[in-house]
Amino acid sequence: MVNHSLVTLTSSELRADALFLQKSLLLDIEDETASSVTLVGGHEIVILLGEELTEPRSRQYSSVLVTDTKVIHDVVSRCVKDEDVRLFSEEVTLNGEILHLCRLNLPSSTQLILVPSKLLESKSGRNVLSNRLQSKRRQEKWRESVMGSTSIELDDGDIGELFDLQLEDDGGNELGDEYHWKGAIAESQTSFDDVIIDDKRVLSSAKSPPIVIVAVDEGVPAWIDFHDSSVFKRMFIISHGGSTTLANFQECNALVRQTEIPASITDSLSPRLSNTERLRRLLGYALSSSNTATSITSSFFNVKRRGIRSILGKSETNKFHVLRALYERHWIEEWAEVLGSAILIRNAIKSEVTCKIFFSQILKVNDVTFPSDDNLFALQIETPSRALKILFENKSARDEFRDVVSTERTISNVRNAQIESLPKGCQCTKWNCEQRILLNCSAASPPTEQGPLETVATCLQLIVKIRDGKQRDPLEIYSFFTSIATLKTADVSILTEKSRVAFFLNLYHTMVIHAFLALGYPSTGFKFYSFFNKVSYEVCGDIFSLTELEHCIIRARMASPSAFLSKFILPSSTYNIALTNADFRINFALNCGSISNPKHIFVYCPEDLDDQLNAASRMFLQKVSVNSRGVVELPKVCQWFRSDFSSLGIASDKKMVLMLEPYLSEEATESLSLLRKRGFIFDRIEVKFLQYCFDCASPRLWQSTSEQFTIL
Repeated sequence: MVNHSLVTLTSSELRADALFLQKSLLLDIEDETASSVTLVGGHEIVILLGEELTEPRSRQYSSVLVTDTKVIHDVVSRCVKDEDVRLFSEEVTLNGEILHLCRLNLPSSTQLILVPSKLLESKSGRNVLSNRLQSKRRQEKWRESVMGSTSIELDDGDIGELFDLQLEDDGGNELGDEYHWKGAIAESQTSFDDVIIDDKRVLSSAKSPPIVIVAVDEGVPAWIDFHDSSVFKRMFIISHGGSTTLANFQECNALVRQTEIPASITDSLSPRLSNTERLRRLLGYALSSSNTATSITSSFFNVKRRGIRSILGKSETNKFHVLRALYERHWIEEWAEVLGSAILIRNAIKSEVTCKIFFSQILKVNDVTFPSDDNLFALQIETPSRALKILFENKSARDEFRDVVSTERTISNVRNAQIESLPKGCQCTKWNCEQRILLNCSAASPPTEQGPLETVATCLQLIVKIRDGKQRDPLEIYSFFTSIATLKTADVSILTEKSRVAFFLNLYHTMVIHAFLALGYPSTGFKFYSFFNKVSYEVCGDIFSLTELEHCIIRARMASPSAFLSKFILPSSTYNIALTNADFRINFALNCGSISNPKHIFVYCPEDLDDQLNAASRMFLQKVSVNSRGVVELPKVCQWFRSDFSSLGIASDKKMVLMLEPYLSEEATESLSLLRKRGFIFDRIEVKFLQYCFDCASPRLWQSTSEQFTIL
């Protein structure tokens, strides 16, 4: 007995489709007649039926091949760089797990959609798939016929059961409503509706995965660094039964070791998390999971422990013993002092100043609750670019501190306001980032109704406005820093590939301009590489530098730089949010600020992405020259990423020039035309590359609307 997935396609171009599928899915043609073709692989059977399409050829048809995630991953990995395979990959989220759908466009205009079997194992999964297909169908006005199967058993040539799943369309549903599936077993036409639609039942051939809800932040909201009798200690805050206590690392480690933690949980954690943050998350899972024996958790919770207040001593006049949040999950013992025109935060032992905020910079002072404990009293002080959160011994201490700050703010309003420079970043203890400068770690992140694509476009426009303003507006700076803070938890899995390209290009240029404003320009080639490897953002629950964003996310499916030193300089990080399609035009859309690049960038949007990438390519290639001897001078980036211009290794001079010809200036294309008229043999064309300059200038937005894509 072998597990297979079976699909039937109706095609008017049997041979072309068969050869295409044989190549892209690595299937064998086992049976071929004039009216049908059967392809068989390790886990798939595809049957092509020779039936003429009665609908106009401009309309597109879809069939679904239900298979396992490994097959889909193998297909995407193998086909993504093959120019002959028209492949589109997209993501869907089911119970927090990211699953990939792969669309193959067949020569007959049929579209084969590879779907992970998990999507048919539960009603929520089927609704996700139904809505995704229905969304595409309504957008393009397609008539979708979905024919597929679950993973079924085949015995000695028996083709088994073929489930014909047809999307039910009543013509009146709006996008976002629940769509049902109606189905029938092909051999007997027995009704299959109850098996597919009933909440309490699932497809008989598959088991539903358990739904795991991990309440990490509620159970283990943070950790604390403090001094106890001059001894440094680090302990986790444990929330249980409405109160919070402190647990040491040894007992927390022991609990995690005694818990069976699924690979899906550990694999979901970024490898860039700090050891302490990683342990906090695993501990939160252990305390909330049924995988942990009740006796173990009961024993853990029954230990008598000290509370947070035991750390904080008596406050003095205008000097308060506090815990300060280095980030939302890490607090440290310090002293807060109101002195002159500023708030000073001092180290608890050495008394050195670790943070300073002038009263004239303060925009908001708000009472906030400590994570998971309403009986602890904290205050959040916000400036245009920072949010200072501090916890007090009791309510009276917090209220006293707030009153002092409010009084001093009133007095400082009549003085000249202290202009706040953009923070130079921090080394957030959430991440292993000793060599990184994290630029979006210091502001509050209120909820936003904007999606990630709109948010990052707003960030780019704001940072350009801040840079170009004659006098920096504190409210604009505040809006920018709160916006980039919301990117920490952005979910790009909901975006299409085209939308993610726009998102990451806008994010890249936001980071470049922000870094130049906060840190200045790198002055040499060596400092240039160091600068781009250090400057980082926290986005989508992970952290990456400008270099990682460019090479490990945006260019993940594209060629590595040919420069020898790049092997030692570029990181090898992997990200599950990386783009899955290669596009040589991205080389010209990325603008790192070098004066060898164009002066302008776009705010990219998915609706105009192709036009914008074409325009960016034309801008980048304006300086290309062609002489009468057939020598073409191209930008250095074409040499570094030469393999992007060919699906078969390094592109020849001729192939590169012909590929780039549509994007060249009018003068360059006329020169190539003259060479053709003279009978010049293009195999003899010679490419030279312009020198690259590491001097930088912050790129500017292309503001034109009516002539946005008529470049120069």
